[in-house]
Formats: sequence, structure tokens, C-alpha cells
Amino acid sequence: MDENLEIYFCEICSESVPLQDVQTKVAVEYKGKTIGACCLPDLRGIHGKSNSLGMTTLGVVLLLAVAGATVFLSWRLTDEVRGVSSDMGKLSFAVASQGKQWADLERRFDDSMRPDALPALDRKVDTLALSFSDGHERILGEILGSHTRFALLEETHKRMLQ
Repeated sequence: MDENLEIYFCEICSESVPLQDVQTKVAVEYKGKTIGACCLPDLRGIHGKSNSLGMTTLGVVLLLAVAGATVFLSWRLTDEVRGVSSDMGKLSFAVASQGKQWADLERRFDDSMRPDALPALDRKVDTLALSFSDGHERILGEILGSHTRFALLEETHKRMLQ
């Protein structure tokens, strides 16, 4: 019989560990202690939990990044809405101004229905027509600019919801 015969026992469950398991590394020796194949899956399960801590940390970092991006996009969206509101205020003022000009024209027309006032009235009508044309072009420019900004806002909003 071999005098150097060693008997191994699992340090966790005290089960006998076959020499063949130790030689083929199915059982593990660590710091002079033997862990049998019977308990290795449980031990590796405990070790696997440290990886879940890393995944949790990664999840928290990603969540913070998404939250930061959301706050930034919300700030930008608020800024754009303020800009569009300002443009709408200017547009409203321009429309009201045009309405006042038409009312003034109508009042002056009624006041100047005298035959001798027609040449002066003709010049005023031409001046107002040019003013109206310029104002109309400016209003169209404001409307087109607002449409573009609203389209950009809608696109930004869609990206925020994704």
C-alpha cells in the first residue's frame, strides 16, 4: 500500500474528494484547502455576484447619462419654445399693425372723398400699398421661419421620446 496516500475532504461540506478530482482539477486546492466539485458551483455563484455589482454600477452610470441628456434636451426645448413665442409675439404685433394701417386708410379715404384730394390720396394709397407689400413679405418670412423652428422642435421632441 502507498504510504503517501492523501485523503482530501471538501472544506465546505466535509465530503470526501476523490484524488482523481484533485489531479484533474475538477476539485480545487486554494491556500491549502480543498473545495470539492460538489461545492464549486455554489462558490462560483457567490463570485458571480461581484459581476452583478459591476453591472449595477454600469446601469447607474447609464441612467445618470440618460437623465443628464434629458435635462439638457428639456432646457434646449424650453429655450426654443421661448424663441418661437417671441417670434409669435412679433408676428402678432405685425398683424395688428397692418390692421391699424388698413383702418387708418379707410378713415382717410372717407375723409378725402373730395375731387381735389384725389391726387394726394393716390400717392398715399401707393405708399400704403408698398408698405403693405413690405409688411406682407416680412410676415411671410416670420411664418416660414416659425414653421422651420416648429419642425425642429417636433424633431427634438421625437428624439427625446425615443
